[in-house]
Amino acid sequence: VNPRASGGSRTSISSGTRSVDRRPSASYGILRSLPSLWQVVGGALLKPVLLFFIGLTVSSAAIAARLDDLFLQADRGTFFVEAHAAAALGDADALFLLGKAYYLGKGVAADEDQARDYYEQARTKGSARASHNLGLIELDHGNREAAIVLLNEALERGLTMPTLYNLGRAHSPPDQAYAFHLREPIDSAVRSGDYFTRAHAAQPNMDYIFQASREYLRAYQFAQHASSAD
Repeated sequence: VNPRASGGSRTSISSGTRSVDRRPSASYGILRSLPSLWQVVGGALLKPVLLFFIGLTVSSAAIAARLDDLFLQADRGTFFVEAHAAAALGDADALFLLGKAYYLGKGVAADEDQARDYYEQARTKGSARASHNLGLIELDHGNREAAIVLLNEALERGLTMPTLYNLGRAHSPPDQAYAFHLREPIDSAVRSGDYFTRAHAAQPNMDYIFQASREYLRAYQFAQHASSAD
């Protein structure tokens, strides 16, 4: 093989009458440069995307904090203007606060149906507070099972308090359960006591301890009543 005849870095191997060219092709050079290109171009593209999503997170948190502050102020005008604008863009916190405003009659006439509608929209977007407040509405209407489902959803979404306390309320069996000589109220009272105990662990309060003790005592009384009926 004659390097001069092969043109410097070009290497040619004769095999009979056929010559095999071992010089790297242009496409091979492009492939080798792809990692470097990605580091430059990919990094340049990825950075603004990451900053965009970080900005959205910060912006969402800032909007939520501002709307919470506005909700507590006496002048509701600014709150409703900004809350409706954010809600139109699908902001879960804005939808939740509008639901709360309609439920409590803050700045508008109280309207439970309208409140439920806003709460449900916020819930579909993952609002733990909306799940919790819908649970309270069900509990106020005596729908304990529906309330427990919604309150558990709020707890799973990260809203510890006052969800644990209200789960204690939801699981507390009615006093009339004595008349039926059933064992189910025993388990309900124990679960209720457990939730009140967890509520105290999360946010110490002697009232929670009192409620827990009361439910455990009721479970004992239910058990005695059921045993005497057997």
